[in-house]
Amino acid sequence: MRTIVCGREHAAVSILLAHRLPDLAARDVSTKAAGQLLCALKACGSIGDVELGRKLHCDAAHDATVTGIHVANTLLSMYARCGSPADARAVFVAIPRPDLVSWNALVLGLAINAGYQAEALHLVEELMPACDARTFVAAMVACASLAARQGDRDGLELLDRAMALHSRALSSGNMDLFVANSAVDMYAKCGSLLDSRMVFDRMPCHSLVSWNSLISACVDNEEAELGHQLFHTVSDHGWEPNARTFVAALSCCSSLISKQGSTPGEPNVVCWKEEVAKIHSQAAGTGCDSQLFVANCLIDVYASCGSLLEARAVFNKMQVRSVVSWTALLFGYVHNGESRAGLELFSRMQAQGSVAPNACTFVAALMAVSALAEEEAGKLVRGRLVKVSSLEHGMGLHSQLCKDAAAVTDIYVGNSILVMYTKCGSLLDARSVFDTISTWDNASWNSLLLGYAENGEAELCLELFAAMKSSVVAIAPDARTLVAALVACGSLTSLQTGKFLHGEICRHGMERDVFLANSLIDLYSKCGSLANAEQVFDSTSTKNSVTWSSLIAGYCQAGDGNDGAAFALELLSLMRELGLEPNDVTFLSLLTGCSRAGLVNKGRQCFRAMISQHRIKPRIEHYHCMIDMLGRANRLEEAMSTLESMPFCATQVTWTIILAACHKWNNVELGTRAYHKLLDMDESQIAAYVLMSNIYGINARA
Repeated sequence: MRTIVCGREHAAVSILLAHRLPDLAARDVSTKAAGQLLCALKACGSIGDVELGRKLHCDAAHDATVTGIHVANTLLSMYARCGSPADARAVFVAIPRPDLVSWNALVLGLAINAGYQAEALHLVEELMPACDARTFVAAMVACASLAARQGDRDGLELLDRAMALHSRALSSGNMDLFVANSAVDMYAKCGSLLDSRMVFDRMPCHSLVSWNSLISACVDNEEAELGHQLFHTVSDHGWEPNARTFVAALSCCSSLISKQGSTPGEPNVVCWKEEVAKIHSQAAGTGCDSQLFVANCLIDVYASCGSLLEARAVFNKMQVRSVVSWTALLFGYVHNGESRAGLELFSRMQAQGSVAPNACTFVAALMAVSALAEEEAGKLVRGRLVKVSSLEHGMGLHSQLCKDAAAVTDIYVGNSILVMYTKCGSLLDARSVFDTISTWDNASWNSLLLGYAENGEAELCLELFAAMKSSVVAIAPDARTLVAALVACGSLTSLQTGKFLHGEICRHGMERDVFLANSLIDLYSKCGSLANAEQVFDSTSTKNSVTWSSLIAGYCQAGDGNDGAAFALELLSLMRELGLEPNDVTFLSLLTGCSRAGLVNKGRQCFRAMISQHRIKPRIEHYHCMIDMLGRANRLEEAMSTLESMPFCATQVTWTIILAACHKWNNVELGTRAYHKLLDMDESQIAAYVLMSNIYGINARA
């Protein structure tokens, strides 16, 4: 709260001085005017008000009483902190004889602004050997920021530069506490936790910043467990954790939850939820939980544990919310299967208008629409299943994004729009978005490829895959690209192309990838090559639930009648003995197998077990399998009872299954009802006309 109050005080001072500067100059109180100007410029830098800063600069330029190196250096710092490094550089160039403070202000200003870190490091090299401790701090900030932006790219080169900076700081005698803390963070960002820990251990004394930097370093280098342990030793060394300590600790928890899995109810998730609650309680005891970035972190980590009630409680308690607060809770809803609630939150955010959504917020909203599209039954439009309701919502979001040039050109936003359209079944819109993305990445290609494969355009998928592999495109296919191509091959039952892709996978050493192994099993099963499917299954060292489910689906699809379904049920038992839980796709395959084999009682048992034992919520596809199974067995009344009891509105697919069963068993009365239901939905239903005319034809001949 104190930070907010200070910000308001600075803002008030700045606004007051903007109006009083001419009066102060007229009264010939130059010393006071210069002091007030410095204070006002610092305030502008604190609140990021570059426009007011420019006005103060303009007023000062016409007032000879408020000039000098101190004013110039403060202007330089103000522009840098307001995110305007070009103005900072212009001020620096205009200084007749810049001192070391000027150089340090410029270097730090460039270091904290994206895209200028390399220039900051170059300036430090020019300034050697006149650097002081502040220069090295600024240089290390630049090096750390550059490493964080570039990731693994140029990692070794940046680590070499980091080591050179550290060495020069040591040799010049400038290795004070602030430089050492910066070195801890710099090495961590460059990917060397070993060097980061070495600097920490060699420090003669530590500050709380030292501990915070080391804990954050552990998170940055995938050693969150060590970071979590260090957090619990901070108090033992006489330090009371502050807001940044709690953020670092919560980040450790979030990282460990993601690494160990985040399915609600699992023992490790329950354990981490309790640990997060303890850290939350500790932060509340020091008043740090009211800090904006601590609260945002709490929302994120509670959502990671599946604790949406706790996340929402933190959100509701916040007096001031940033766009990060709203976005964190929105992502929490989406990741925990509460997409509808997430979109309601998004609408509430826009209705309040106090905070505008950014690119990340729109990505979360688009993900929510994509998730709802997967749940929506959809409607057949020109032979393709379109999720009309979700599509309308997604188009509304796309329309809003088109008004924001920066957001719509963001690669993550573009890919999210692309995925949304593919999930909604609108491939033309998806391709249009793909063509407007200026620079494609693997996610762009993979999203469109999988969209084609999953929406009945397998040939287009393979054509696009071939284009991606051509010399025109400088992006190499990754595991997800090959998964999309394998899905397309499975749809076409193209065993030859599938074997070629299998060879490509082996040549690139990707056969150990569990997603590719699962896709290969699924492909071979759909092509009726169970021997190859079993071979891939046996050679897969790390099998998950999807691996088993893929083989189960293979026997349900390609197995010989009762034998295939029976063996699939045996695989289910073996899978459970190994501690792996089946998912909704596993049961969809089993129900399909039981339906084809006529195993009605087994199918009923599976359906009941899915709900009561495994707590899996049936999708409309599961009900369709049950209706189909009962219809094939001439249990049409039970099939209708199942249709009427399902928590979904019957679709064209539902009534087509009923009509097909009526055709098989020559049930005119129920067939007529199904026929009229289909015509009400779509009068151009050719299949409905054919089936109904066949039913009438059979009765006429009889």
